[in-house]
Amino acid sequence: MSASVKPAVEWGIRAVESGKMLSCELIDDFSRLEALSADWDRLWRADPQAELFQSFAWARAWWQAYRNRFTLCVLCVSDGKRVIGIVPLVRQGDTIVFLSQRQSDYCDILCEENRTEEVLAICFEKLFQLPGWKNCLLRNLKPEGQLLRHWRALPPKIRRRLQVFPGEDCKTILLDKDRSILPSLIQKDHTRRRLNKLRKAGSLTFRHIENRAEAQQQLDYFFQHHVRRHALTGKRSFAESPELRQFLRTLVEELDLTNTLRFGVLELDGRPLAWHLSFQVNGKLAFYQQTFDVEAWDYAPGEVLVHQLLVYAQNHIEREFDFTRGDEPFKARFTTHIRKTYSMHVDRPDLRGKARHFARAGALPLIGFGRSTRSLIKHYPKVFHAYRSARLWLSGSLARIRQDRSGLHGVARECLRIVHLDSRELEVFVAPRGKLCVAASNPGMVAREGQFGDVVDISHEHPGIATAFELPEYRQRFKAGDRFYAIWHGDKFVLGAWASTRRPAEILSVLPGSSFLEEGRHLVAYDCWSVSPDAQDHWKELFGLLSNAAAEKKLSLAICCPVTFPTRAELAQQGFELRYRLLGSRISHRFQAKALVADAGSDAVQAQPVPSFENHLQGSNS
Repeated sequence: MSASVKPAVEWGIRAVESGKMLSCELIDDFSRLEALSADWDRLWRADPQAELFQSFAWARAWWQAYRNRFTLCVLCVSDGKRVIGIVPLVRQGDTIVFLSQRQSDYCDILCEENRTEEVLAICFEKLFQLPGWKNCLLRNLKPEGQLLRHWRALPPKIRRRLQVFPGEDCKTILLDKDRSILPSLIQKDHTRRRLNKLRKAGSLTFRHIENRAEAQQQLDYFFQHHVRRHALTGKRSFAESPELRQFLRTLVEELDLTNTLRFGVLELDGRPLAWHLSFQVNGKLAFYQQTFDVEAWDYAPGEVLVHQLLVYAQNHIEREFDFTRGDEPFKARFTTHIRKTYSMHVDRPDLRGKARHFARAGALPLIGFGRSTRSLIKHYPKVFHAYRSARLWLSGSLARIRQDRSGLHGVARECLRIVHLDSRELEVFVAPRGKLCVAASNPGMVAREGQFGDVVDISHEHPGIATAFELPEYRQRFKAGDRFYAIWHGDKFVLGAWASTRRPAEILSVLPGSSFLEEGRHLVAYDCWSVSPDAQDHWKELFGLLSNAAAEKKLSLAICCPVTFPTRAELAQQGFELRYRLLGSRISHRFQAKALVADAGSDAVQAQPVPSFENHLQGSNS
């Protein structure tokens, strides 16, 4: 509800087409909409192809989450005491949009079918008279929706202020047109191989959650993995928005979990691997959001989830399986039809409005060219992968610059990091086999082995340490058998190190033929990451975690670090000996050793003043 309740504005005009007096009410108080909820639902249910996104339950849940960011601007048209049309709008600053426009895959007005033109005419006239707004953009319009079907029949003085442009495509399966397509989609060879691979790994189950308490608990996992999944592609997840989280939690409480909101989970031996949130209304399943556990990437759980949903649709969905907005590659493998959506710009009847109208019309060819270019890129896999890699690299560099917060200095530092060729010196410390480091005692610290999902979280929260562009390389490290050991303070990452039992020469890029750390006898910690480099207790905890891991494997622990490592004296106190120095160069972000110096001498580990510490202490990737 608005902070201050304003009286509703009543306004009547003569509807020329019908000869009846219609009234258009501007509603800016949600309590007034609550009073009209029965009329809202009546108009919504009258449309046999209505989307959940236009239901009152959806609007109420959205308003509870976003009411502090928007002002209601709903237009309600009545014929006497009977409500015949509702145009659900909200205002943010000087811009007017559909209520829940960004969170809805389809938007439209609610109206009695034979009164649509009257309702649109009076509402647009009312909208033109409202003060203070500059832009009105109505997105996600279906061609078969009421607004797009009737806007061309409006009077010329209204129509000339409206512009319709192509919007996002929605991939879908029209089951009422050809239901026989489902078995062939379910039996796709590629998908069946993925399904069989998962079934061989354990007991595979798929179910829809129908208990609200369990659904709320599963939403926690859903949000976490949605953020991770998008971090892999260098994008922000909607689940990072507190309002969106609240919105979905409210929907779980508002909607029927046995019929309308279908929250499904794919599990392997009871462990959740993938989730989907879909809406089942009027014989249609709208596939709203999905995600999966990135640690199960090799099993393609997202694709198996879609397979299970298609089986569900075969038995429960009559009209359509709609994958909704988004150009994720997996959608193209299953869909049979593309629904075009459109956006409508509404311009004010003044000079500025006319100027925007003509400028937008002039930009239309450029918009079309951009869409054609993107479509063309996707038809050539090599070009598309190169484009995606470049985008990931650029987003990672920009994220580092933003986190640096030092203006032009940060930009210059990132440019040097990318292209600069400089010399580097790494030192290798070795502890006697069976030697256990003394860990610090701090109840606030958590020391454990991290998984790939943890690395994704770190890259998302600390792009100065790792970026999305580098995540495929870290995933390959896990596949090669390397491990990541880390320290958290509560749920906040503090520092960590990669460790491996692979050939030391391979890990540290030593030139072939070099005699370096006898193979099979060492656990090599070769890449250290730190958010808080000066916390001595954290380093002690990490050394203790690494030495315990080495002891379990009956190996000696070797730690490779730059000469600027801040705890070299601590390593000496823990019994480590300096065995080797690697002299090399950094080209881009990779270190290549050029010389190996053995038996550097114990005096090299005496405490020395060191320059400012780099957040990302890299061994093989310095």
